[in-house]
Amino acid sequence: MWNGHLARLIGTPSARHPKLVLIDELVHVNILGWQYEKRYQDVEAMLAAGIDVFSTVNIQHLEQLRYQVSETSLIRIESLKSCLVKRIGHSGKYSSKAL
Repeated sequence: MWNGHLARLIGTPSARHPKLVLIDELVHVNILGWQYEKRYQDVEAMLAAGIDVFSTVNIQHLEQLRYQVSETSLIRIESLKSCLVKRIGHSGKYSSKAL
């Protein structure tokens, strides 16, 4: 995935003048040779250029924290998957089996 093709495809977001950019996994290090070493530095540059930034997160990371929060608070916390299944089931648009 990081064989140089993606870097050429993305280029510099500020050169394209988008209103919003999504940055995945904000805490990660950028690929070798990228303009900035850390992704938060990309965010700082985009914000300085007037581009709004949303950072995405892997839901699995949140799901893993569920157990720690439950043990600490002594409150049962429902899994993200079961919450999504309920919401999708109530919407009538998707089958809960798809999850």
